[in-house]
Amino acid sequence: MSEKYAPEVGDFKKTSQWKTTFRRLCRNRGAVIGMVILFIILMMALFADLLFDYETMVEANNIPERLLAPCWAHPFGTDQFGRDMLARVVHGSRISLAVSASSVTFSLVVGGILGAISGYFGGWVDQVLMRLMEAQMSIPPLILALALVAVFGRSIPMLIFVLGVSAIPNFARMMRGQVLSVREMDYVAASRIRGNSNTGTMVRHILPNCISPIIVIMTQSIGGSILA
Repeated sequence: MSEKYAPEVGDFKKTSQWKTTFRRLCRNRGAVIGMVILFIILMMALFADLLFDYETMVEANNIPERLLAPCWAHPFGTDQFGRDMLARVVHGSRISLAVSASSVTFSLVVGGILGAISGYFGGWVDQVLMRLMEAQMSIPPLILALALVAVFGRSIPMLIFVLGVSAIPNFARMMRGQVLSVREMDYVAASRIRGNSNTGTMVRHILPNCISPIIVIMTQSIGGSILA
């Protein structure tokens, strides 16, 4: 009888959690369609100057073509000054996307770090950080934004800071919950036994397994930031 083949350790290829998550995302038809639509929107915003001339279609008045209904020449119609609405939306989306992406990135980094530290170490660190997050959540975001703008003034960087600060508790609480569910897994214990540092354990083993729900709340936060 022939001996059964016993695969050796070297026969298995190591696949990172990031690659596995990306493959699962690509298998989801709805996710792929959403990514394609988002890619088109981003490309239109990025190359807005090539698609629509800013001076003639966004700023210049064209009274004879005012308040036109949607047509081939003006898919979104025109406003009361004859300016192309699609061109104004595309050019305006550059600022909206830049502000929303920057504010969400700021809140993701700060809130994610705070939530990861809180969930991983627990104890008094968890109590202090979560009480601070709950205290901020007790303040209505609009009131907090008005107070910050009144103190620091109005500008695009301040708008990014205000929107980012108001969303920090959401990311912190979400990250904390994910870390609490992951930190007791066997591979985390194995990482500690091998002598890996707390930072290395979080970056290599905990955060990659917490990324899926964070991506969901991140996309929702971008939409909320644009509306704000």
